[in-house]
Amino acid sequence: MAKTGRKLIIGCMDWRYNGIIDGLADGTSVVLRNGGANAEGLESSIRKALELYPDITEIHIMPHEDCAAMKFVRNVLDGNEEAGELLQPLVDEFAGCGTEDIFEYNRDYQPEALIRIVEEAINGRKTGIGGRTYVVGSDGRRIEIKTDYISLGEMPTAKGHEHNACIIVDPFFKKTEDMAKAIGVNAEGMYVAQVLDPDNVIADVDLILKRVHPEKITLLKTGAMKEEEYERVLDLMRETFKELDVVDFGSASIKKGETEEKPKADRHVRKNK
Repeated sequence: MAKTGRKLIIGCMDWRYNGIIDGLADGTSVVLRNGGANAEGLESSIRKALELYPDITEIHIMPHEDCAAMKFVRNVLDGNEEAGELLQPLVDEFAGCGTEDIFEYNRDYQPEALIRIVEEAINGRKTGIGGRTYVVGSDGRRIEIKTDYISLGEMPTAKGHEHNACIIVDPFFKKTEDMAKAIGVNAEGMYVAQVLDPDNVIADVDLILKRVHPEKITLLKTGAMKEEEYERVLDLMRETFKELDVVDFGSASIKKGETEEKPKADRHVRKNK
C-alpha cells in the first residue's frame, strides 16, 4: 500500500481538466473520466476500482461549471435536442431539476450519487469526522469523499483548438502530454474518457460525437486488458462510429507504489467493414 493511500479521481472528460488532473494525481492514482464527472455513468467502474484497489483512501469527485454534457442534458429537457438510446439514462438523472440551475444541481447531485455507490460497494455508511465526509465500511475501511467544484471559465471556441478524443479502458493516471504525444495531437483540445468497465464508455463516445465533433477518436491501448477484451471494446465502438485510431501506449500494469513505464506508441487504424 502507498504510504498515504491511493486516490480515486473522478472528473469530466473536458480537455480543460487535463492540467488539473495532472496536478492532483500521482503514479498510483486511479482516474475515471466521463461526461459531467457523472458517478452513476461510472458506477461499475467505481465498484471495480474499490474491489481491485482496497488501498483507496480518498475519492475526489469534480463536477464543473460550463459543462457541455450538462448543456446537452438541458437542451434535451427543454425539447431542443434528442437524447437517443445511449444518452437517455444521463438525461433521466436530471428529469426533476430546473434546467436553469442544471450546473448547480449536478454539483450537488454527483457527490450524493458517489456516496451511495461507495456505501453499497463496501457495505458502509456515510459519517462526518472533523468536518470531513467519509464512508466507513463494515470492516473498518474508511474512504474520504472530497468534492471539488471546478471553475473552468467559458469554453474557448473551436477555432485554434483542434478537438480530438482519447478513449482509455484502464484506470491508471497518465500524463496528458504523454497521451497527446502518443496519439500525435495537441494536448489542448484533447478530450479524455477513462473507465475501468468498457460498457461505461460507449455513451460518452456518443456524447463526444454529438457535442465535440472531434477530428478523430483514438483508443489508447495500454496493456491493462487482454487482447480479446480490447476487441470487445472495438466491437462496441464500431456500432457508434466508422473509424477508430488505435494506439499502443505501452504497459499499464502499475502495482502498489509503482510509476508508469515510458509510453511506446504504435499507431494503426481500424475501420468498419
